Amino acid sequence: MGRPRQGVPEGKAKSVLEWIASGRTLREWCRIPGNPCFTTVYDWKDKDQEFSLRFARAREIGEWLIAEECLEIADTPQLGEIVTKKADGSTETKIADMIEHRKLQIDTRLKLLAKWNPKKYSQQLNSTHSGKVTLEELVCGDGSSD
Repeated sequence: MGRPRQGVPEGKAKSVLEWIASGRTLREWCRIPGNPCFTTVYDWKDKDQEFSLRFARAREIGEWLIAEECLEIADTPQLGEIVTKKADGSTETKIADMIEHRKLQIDTRLKLLAKWNPKKYSQQLNSTHSGKVTLEELVCGDGSSD
């Protein structure tokens, strides 16, 4: 009658949950030698309600850490070299804030958060209408029939 259902190995469960709660990705954890592939972790989530809830909580904690990291990146200049090659073949080097790199870091994290939790982090506007609109209101604009 098939193989007996195996539960989530507690050592692996603890490891992956701590990893996710630290704001890191599941695929990155799965690339570590000795860890199962990500489809196995999703199978665990499907088969074990308690693990699924713990995983969701770990993801939520990780999201908070990533959001805080965005603020830290925004508030902390990163100095780097900007090398410009001139027409005569010489180069000019300046030390400056790597603002474009910081913007990319923040944007990437925000997009990831929006993918993981669109209700909380997506910037899409949700516009819904409740009530009713009559033909008279549509034609006249204010509901009056002059």
